[in-house]
Amino acid sequence: MNRGNGPDRVAATGLLLHAGQLVTLAGGEGPLRGVVGDAGVIPDGALAWRGEDIVWTGASSEAERGVELLPGGLRFDAGGRAVVPGLIDSHTHMVFAGHRDEEWEERLRGVSYAEIAARGGGILNTVRATRAAGVPELKSLAECRLQRALEAGVTTVEIKSGYGLSLESELKILEVVDLIRREGRYDVVPTFLGAHEVGPEFRGRRADFVREVARTWIPEVASTGRAEFFDVFCEKDVFELEDTRAMCEAALAAGLRLKLHADELHPLGGAGLAAELGSVSADHLVHASDSDLEKMGASGTIPVLLPGTSLMLAIPWARAARMLEMGLPVALATDCNPGTCYCENLPLIGSLALGGYRMPPLTALAAVTRNAACAVGRGGRLGRLQTGYRMDAVMLEEASPASLFYHVSAPHARVVWMRGEVAFRRDVGTPVETTH
Repeated sequence: MNRGNGPDRVAATGLLLHAGQLVTLAGGEGPLRGVVGDAGVIPDGALAWRGEDIVWTGASSEAERGVELLPGGLRFDAGGRAVVPGLIDSHTHMVFAGHRDEEWEERLRGVSYAEIAARGGGILNTVRATRAAGVPELKSLAECRLQRALEAGVTTVEIKSGYGLSLESELKILEVVDLIRREGRYDVVPTFLGAHEVGPEFRGRRADFVREVARTWIPEVASTGRAEFFDVFCEKDVFELEDTRAMCEAALAAGLRLKLHADELHPLGGAGLAAELGSVSADHLVHASDSDLEKMGASGTIPVLLPGTSLMLAIPWARAARMLEMGLPVALATDCNPGTCYCENLPLIGSLALGGYRMPPLTALAAVTRNAACAVGRGGRLGRLQTGYRMDAVMLEEASPASLFYHVSAPHARVVWMRGEVAFRRDVGTPVETTH
């Protein structure tokens, strides 16, 4: 924490005062393991930044001595409200066209996800609609979803491809993500999920599809520079362990980092494989075994849990309490997608974690900030309100940070900053003073 140096004040372009609780989640290295006891809360806290970088944190009573607000800089008054780091959604599928609400109604009548997929529905239903859509349409649809996420306090979103399942269509989806990234209004992390399902042209020829992805698609995608991670839906009757290994090894050889859908519907062992391959995260983990979770703990692979999917699919909750007991650094994400959890509201996912996982509020907050940042390879830059980190922050409507999850599905974010600029402000007359 930088509390100023006497007369040598820190120059700043922005200063936020009187956060009833400034939740910094600062200190130490890497993600926070197990149940979070110390969230680095500063009562009546203040925060200063220059450009997009945080340069000072401390008590509001010390801000005058510690910070010099530059001409034209902005001063904000939180009025006793809580301020937390910008939220990070570390697992989404936001680029798609079409809808699958009819399939959701079928599942309510007892038709299984596997039955729907076997007749060409499920992922392949969305593939058809996404292939038919052009780049402008897909970009517009994705930006609407990203805006809803931003208004909930989400400042960084991981976006997977996976609804193309041909090289041409997968590249189109990644082009959409890249266009959004370069325009800069939304902060996105691109993941290539070409192995979301066997492509329709390869039905009944899974081995051929795996070879095509490993030998042709992965090198081509890597050469574009439009993907940072590679992901596989590692699941029984979709991509088995050896299929997953072959594609992941090809991705590593091409310079892509790994994320993995693992053990969602069956105890296949994907979590253990993710740990063995050095995957940054393994996600879902509903049926992950203790032995595989121990491997994840040893390897540093972060468990990303998706409680909204458990709710919508009516499948068991992941064993979050066990993971926390084992000292794992748990993250939470929406899994925003058209088939199993159409939700951009990350605070609502935190509410589900409190109810379904019995997760304490500060642990859930770390799971959607600091730990989520690590799950997308941004742990050294995002997820904390700490000197040297990017100024992504959320002023909540209420005084308690727990209100983010306790007050279920309320409009929590009063002001959202991203890269030191106001990215969203709810029209409630938040005081702002310009200093000349």
